[in-house]
Amino acid sequence: MHDAQQSIMLEAICVRRTASQGAPLDVGLLVEALVFYQKGHIVADAGTLEFLISRSSPEFLLALIDRDLLTLSYLENMPGCLKSEKPGRGPRYDFALISSPKHTLEQSLPRIVREAVKDESRSERLTRRLFSVIKVDKHHASIPELAREDAINEGTVERVIEELIRYKAPGYEVPSPLVFRFEKTDDLFSINTNLDFGAINGSVSQSNPQADLITPESLLVHLPEVNSDLHFAAKMKADLLTRPENNLIAGSKLGEIFSSIKAKNREIGNFQDFLFEDGRAIREAINSGGRSLEDSLALIDASKRFKQWIRDKDPSADLLKEYCRELSHLEWADKLPTKSLRWLVFGGLGFVTGVLNPLVGLGIGAVDTFLVDKLLKGWRPNQFVEGPLRKFLKVSGNKS
Repeated sequence: MHDAQQSIMLEAICVRRTASQGAPLDVGLLVEALVFYQKGHIVADAGTLEFLISRSSPEFLLALIDRDLLTLSYLENMPGCLKSEKPGRGPRYDFALISSPKHTLEQSLPRIVREAVKDESRSERLTRRLFSVIKVDKHHASIPELAREDAINEGTVERVIEELIRYKAPGYEVPSPLVFRFEKTDDLFSINTNLDFGAINGSVSQSNPQADLITPESLLVHLPEVNSDLHFAAKMKADLLTRPENNLIAGSKLGEIFSSIKAKNREIGNFQDFLFEDGRAIREAINSGGRSLEDSLALIDASKRFKQWIRDKDPSADLLKEYCRELSHLEWADKLPTKSLRWLVFGGLGFVTGVLNPLVGLGIGAVDTFLVDKLLKGWRPNQFVEGPLRKFLKVSGNKS
């Protein structure tokens, strides 16, 4: 067990927007995170809250919150990179936090629930419940200044802009050396760059005609967003789940510090890939419609002891290696009389067992999972993986 002050493996995750276009939040990815993490914290803007309530249903959110598996915060302002133009001078830019009376929780929530839930009495009841559990929050006042500091740092901003262009417009050849200067001009900032935004957008439109126009301000707005993402994750002492572009920038800003967060997300993928031949098995089962949100809730409930097993591990440990080590310590020979060993096969452990347990090489045969579970001296992580989780994933187009 760990001291209360020590970190815990996969303890908490802060969930922000996971996509820049289309659905603002990947519900399958959220459920996957809640199967592995002890707790999730969603920090939602207006679009994310509306999507959550209309896509995942208010009852699903409330069930997760009531189980103390999830918290939900609503942001009443948003970061922006503003552009202004006046006759006789070039465009000027600056960062700011933007708010509107129309986007307060008090104004937004009743409308969002009414549109998602047509029955008036049910809508009013759910609105009251959601008001009682959603925390109102704001982006920190320091976010615009932090973005300015990043933008005027030539090494930082040019590295970030190059990574964003390569991600958003992979067919465009970035100039070498790239020039992108965010310079104080009058009371605002101007941009000096050798990027050809006409060519950039022409390259993007060939592969994705529906893509948003790429402009200097659409690239720079990621700077305050990332600073805010990192602020909330640090405030909640949590790992971070955010959109791919912001991941790129966070990695560029923080280097090895942020790489450990990305490594944890890869671990979850590797774990599923090793056991189910699909690195995002849970996510795809939900997003494909193969499993419902009610199924997801049952899976999250069933993962309680599995997450307790994760909680007791060293936070620096590798999840897959810990799982495999647990299976290799079953000590079957000490648990059974010699006669029984002739018939024992490790049903449910699949190909993992052949690698981990030398008894398999002795020609020992198989028993069903029920008998194997009865033979265990207490709970093992494979009881969740080979039971509720594998059953959850046995859906059309996602067989394991």
